[in-house]
Amino acid sequence: MGDVGTISNVINAISPAITGSVAAEEEEILDKEEFTEKGRVYYQYELLTPFAETGLHNIAKITTSQNYVIMASISASEAQWSANEKDLRRVLSSFHIDES
Repeated sequence: MGDVGTISNVINAISPAITGSVAAEEEEILDKEEFTEKGRVYYQYELLTPFAETGLHNIAKITTSQNYVIMASISASEAQWSANEKDLRRVLSSFHIDES
């Protein structure tokens, strides 16, 4: 992931793809984490974006493989998040890339 950019640079570049509309402002980034899973680096983000087209709550996990940036993103309204936060986080955590 380092050859794509830092954890801060990547979210600045791809946040419109996560929100479906607007770039995330710094104060809308609730959490960002870089971690390694099975030898692959991932960036994970949690956004609270009131002007996003896809929903107020956004979580995303990003990695690279064979010169591609690959992203899983989940968006939810306040009602959806309140009722399903645990399940939505579990779905995102299940995202991983295996080399073939």
